[in-house]
Amino acid sequence: MALAGLRAALAASDQPAIARAAHSLKSMSANVGARGLVARLRVIEEDARNAACAERADACDALDSLLVATIRGLEERTRSRAAAA
Repeated sequence: MALAGLRAALAASDQPAIARAAHSLKSMSANVGARGLVARLRVIEEDARNAACAERADACDALDSLLVATIRGLEERTRSRAAAA
């Protein structure tokens, strides 16, 4: 999972890997309209690209919560559209 890659990069303090993982997750999140995830991942990516990312591996815990909320929202929207069809 992409979030596991970000978590590993953060644990290793690997700035280029943090930036790549955050960018990848940001793109995936943008594709489904997950603005909260996009905003948070943008900060992590930009900080890592500037070699200033001081996020700890447990920073992904907050992303986990946002991801769960996003998945729930998508599931609800899908169910609503299916019921309307």
